[in-house]
Parts: sequence; structure tokens; C-alpha cells
Amino acid sequence: MTQLPYAPLESHRFGLKVHRGSFESIPAGLSELLLRDRVDVAILRIPAGQQGAIASFENAGFPWIVADTQVVSRLDLPTYSPSALKNVDLDFVPVPEDEAHVLDPLVAEVFRSYQNHYTSNPWLGSVELVEGFQEWARSFVTPKRVDHFAWLLKLRGTTVGFVTSSESGDEAEVVLGGILPRHAGGGLYSDFIRFNQHFFKDRGRRTLKVSTQVWNYAVQKVWSREGFAMTSAFLTVHVNSLLSCTQYPCVTLAASEPFPDAQAALRLPMTFLESRFADLGVQMWNLRSTVHRSPLPNKPLTWRLNFPRYDDQLGQVFCTAVLNDDEDKIHLHAQIELRRPGGG
Repeated sequence: MTQLPYAPLESHRFGLKVHRGSFESIPAGLSELLLRDRVDVAILRIPAGQQGAIASFENAGFPWIVADTQVVSRLDLPTYSPSALKNVDLDFVPVPEDEAHVLDPLVAEVFRSYQNHYTSNPWLGSVELVEGFQEWARSFVTPKRVDHFAWLLKLRGTTVGFVTSSESGDEAEVVLGGILPRHAGGGLYSDFIRFNQHFFKDRGRRTLKVSTQVWNYAVQKVWSREGFAMTSAFLTVHVNSLLSCTQYPCVTLAASEPFPDAQAALRLPMTFLESRFADLGVQMWNLRSTVHRSPLPNKPLTWRLNFPRYDDQLGQVFCTAVLNDDEDKIHLHAQIELRRPGGG
């Protein structure tokens, strides 16, 4: 079966159970993967050439969005002669292992208004992304790894930016970095790229890789001038299955008799929700359901309910409901949203 690995850093950052992976095509059996692992948000990268098949994400039965397009460019180092740095008084100073924290204010300034696939997802967009970038940048310093690098860019002693890079086998990658906005211009970003070209060419790497969101035109112009060519593009898709997270105690509803059909089965959680949250003044707002096995078996089944959103002030309840049998086979799932009229 296809694997969709757990993503611990993003899970911790967003307080959700996040899984992510890269695939050559849209994985079969995605719904079963999400339900089996009770995934909240799945992040999948697939080649942009799969655009024509992307509607098949609808088969998973959960809301999904194309959150961004990532473009990747590469440079063949053995055949390329990097240019000299424009700023001869620009130094690249390695960040000591015990001073990883010096990157934090630089990351905050460079990425203060940056947008990426996380900000496209309403279930993730309210979280401060700068902290995630800071954590990522520090990981290139501590714990110390021989294939990870971090430098401060110092122009005549003044810090003007930072860069983190890595290498694996014959390929190196410029991962995260930038020039502080107040120091932008003067060819500093070109030097940022040229330094990495020289550094990894001298280390015998064959390819240097860079990547960004498709809308980030400014850096792509520099890459083109400095010899890079686009080699691939990927769609980043988020599937919001929301099967574990909860802001209200989870509920189990055991049926006393078999359900004749899916419509009858859905009446149990819907009736429960309307009764339990009647004092909030909420009404049915949206319902999305998917049948996984039909017809339903001739035996009692059990609903498991979790609540990714519960806001008694705004009058909003979002419930994910999964219908299981006594062998833990999933027969139906639903996402049910109730709102107070005029509550936002």
C-alpha cells in the first residue's frame, strides 16, 4: 500500500496530525490511507504535468485545494564557470553551532510577509509561519551535520542576509535564505547565488538545485541570469480530512439496530449534533459525506465524532463523523458543519 509519512515538525507547528509525501502520480487508495491513519491534513506534491488528472482527488471524499505550484531549477556545475562576486567586501561567515539563534531575527525580517502553500489553507493559515521558518533555518546549524551549511552574509562587517544549503550525493541545494529588505539591491542576491555555485563546485558536486513558488519571479530572474534552467514543477495539494483534531470532547454513538441505508445512518449524528448544540442557536450549514462500502451491513454500527472547530462565541461547530463496524472497517464518513445565522 502507498505510504504517506507522518510530518512531525508540521504536526507540532499547526497542532494537527499532518502527513506529507511526494508522488509521481495521484496515489490510489488515498481515502483509505487518510482514514486508516486518522490524518487531519495531507500535503501531497505531484508533477505539474498531472494537472489533467487532479480532479481525481475528489474521489477521496474530503475537501482539497491546490495550495501552490513549486518550480525547480538546476545548474550543471562541472560545465559552468561561476562569475566572481560583485561585492568584493561581502563575506560569508559560517554560523557557529552554539549561535543558531542569530538566524531568528534575520528569518523574521526576510520572511515577514512571505506566502506559501500553508497560507493557502484556511485550516493552517492563521498560524504564524515565521516561527516555522526559524525552526527550519536553525536545523541547518544544530545539531551539526556535515552535509548542512548556514552562513551569515556580512558586507563590511554588517549582516545583510543569510543562507542555508545542503548536499546529498552529487546534488547540492540552496534551501532557505535571503537578503534583508533594507539592504536589497547592489547585486547582493546575485552574490548569494554565486557563492553557493563556487562553494559546491569546489566540493565536487555535479548539480546545484534551487526552488520556489511560481509567483516568486524576482529570484527566478536572477537564477536565469546565473545559468540555471527550470527542470520541473510540482503542484502542492492539501487534503483537509480532519480526522483526529478536536476542540470539543469526542463522541461515540452506537446504533441499537442496523441502518437500512446511508441516509438513515447520517440521521443519527445529525440529530445528535442539532440536539447537543441547540443552545448555541446553530443550524445545519454544510454536509459532505462519502460511502465507502455499500450496502451497509446488516448489523449495528458505531459513529465516532471529533470536532476540528468548536466556537461557542461565533456559533460554529464543525464535526467529522466516521461510521465503523465491529471489525473497524469504515463504511461511511461525513463532515458536518453547523453555524449560527449571522455568526460569521
